[in-house]
Amino acid sequence: MTEGQLANVNETLIFKGAAMLADWIQEQRTTHRPEGCRLPRRMRKRLEPWFEIETLQIARVRVVPFIMPPAFVPTLLNGADMAFEKMKGLALIDTILVTDPRPRPDLLFHEVVHVAQYRRLGLKRFAEAYVRGLLSARLSYGANPMELRAFMLQDLFTQGSVRPFCVDAHSLPGDELDEPKPGPPTQ
Repeated sequence: MTEGQLANVNETLIFKGAAMLADWIQEQRTTHRPEGCRLPRRMRKRLEPWFEIETLQIARVRVVPFIMPPAFVPTLLNGADMAFEKMKGLALIDTILVTDPRPRPDLLFHEVVHVAQYRRLGLKRFAEAYVRGLLSARLSYGANPMELRAFMLQDLFTQGSVRPFCVDAHSLPGDELDEPKPGPPTQ
């Protein structure tokens, strides 16, 4: 197979995988959103210096016993290191699933980073970036650029050594963090 043919196969896989992922995300969001609750007031206050108010207002959290993997993962992403059985949280556009009724602040922060990513990209572009990232990371969840960015921002939040800044403006891989914009005003 030539390099051009291989590139076409990869793009086809990305396109199909992103479409399947987007459909699954929308379906799961539709299922879980009605049972979701707003972020707890104390948590919203803690996150306000880091996110746009609208991001925090649209986020809903639902406690589930476990995170159900998409049916297509074994066939489409055979060999992907996704470990759904170990996942403690998952963002579905503006709805966050958590397996612990009292989720840690750093977990909620991480998932709200993904809510900000969805707001910036929209569902289809988010799904494409996620699938493209998985492929570029050789199917490793932890090496996916979308996850790396969320984990890096989560670490800044957890360490508390950095002045808060607006994560919404820096939630995507490639966004510069050298000169973060100040966060939204706290009330």
